[in-house]
Amino acid sequence: MEMLEFLKQSKNASFWNQFSLFCFIGKSYPLLFFRLLHQSDVFPQKPEYVDFEEGNFQPIVAKLVQSFLGQSSFYLLGNCLEKSGRKKAEILKFIQDYEGPHVVSLFVSTDCFKDKKTLQKIYLPESLTQKTFMELAAFFDKDFSSTKKVMIDRIFKYAKTISIDEACRFLDYFDLIGLKMTDQLDKWIGLFLEPEKSLFTLADYFFARNNKFFTLWNKISDDYPDLFWIMYWSDQVWRAYYVVKFQRQKKFQEARKVSPRLPFAFVRRYWREFSSAELAKSHDFLYKADFATKTGSNFCFLDLFFSNHFLKRFANGPVKLYN
Repeated sequence: MEMLEFLKQSKNASFWNQFSLFCFIGKSYPLLFFRLLHQSDVFPQKPEYVDFEEGNFQPIVAKLVQSFLGQSSFYLLGNCLEKSGRKKAEILKFIQDYEGPHVVSLFVSTDCFKDKKTLQKIYLPESLTQKTFMELAAFFDKDFSSTKKVMIDRIFKYAKTISIDEACRFLDYFDLIGLKMTDQLDKWIGLFLEPEKSLFTLADYFFARNNKFFTLWNKISDDYPDLFWIMYWSDQVWRAYYVVKFQRQKKFQEARKVSPRLPFAFVRRYWREFSSAELAKSHDFLYKADFATKTGSNFCFLDLFFSNHFLKRFANGPVKLYN
């Protein structure tokens, strides 16, 4: 089944009752697409996320094969096979043989399951045309004004096709932007569609303390005012603080709830290199910088912030805004 056919059929409750396993297949895991999908009312019941990395294999298997009084639940396994390591073969066999009593959904980058009556495969395209984008928007009940339709025309004049996650990112931002943003569209289209000018790449370099950060920062820093950047980095650091805190407390579900908009690599790996105290000091610095900027200061707060971050000064003790 292709994605468009899935969009048409999935809002019919009977569609979900025909299978015990739904397998989405695509070149790469479209995290934003699945976030929108899981937040929508498309599923016949509220889904529950299961992460094979959060516990031993057997307890999770027991959860998926047992049912209380014959009740069926809907479980989301995400891209479990992509991050299961040595357990991959064991998990693959379990999912291939799964027949219920619950309904399970997952994503794989290769078609590794044999066809069977209880399995529905959904093939996700590598890219979307403008027509497909509009069908995806209609599926998520997005209704565009005439002005935003003009903006969509300009997006697809800039790029003939976009990825699924780029499409979902635009859907998110169309909910937020006002008419005044129309004149600036040509500037921020590139921030979404050009990887070398991506805010997400910038944040990834930041948390990795990768020196490529400064090259990219020089390219895009003038695209937004300082107050935007202070708010942007405050949000990133605030989310990072709670991811680190919850991960160390083994509260994985709570960590996942605050992780959207953070780089995937930070959530998976980089968080271990930070302490909650370091991120708290970092956020406090930005809070003071925000106040100083709004009260008339033109001091180079962001340059000092990046210097302190990359030299790990926030990790080593209190940092003053001014000397």
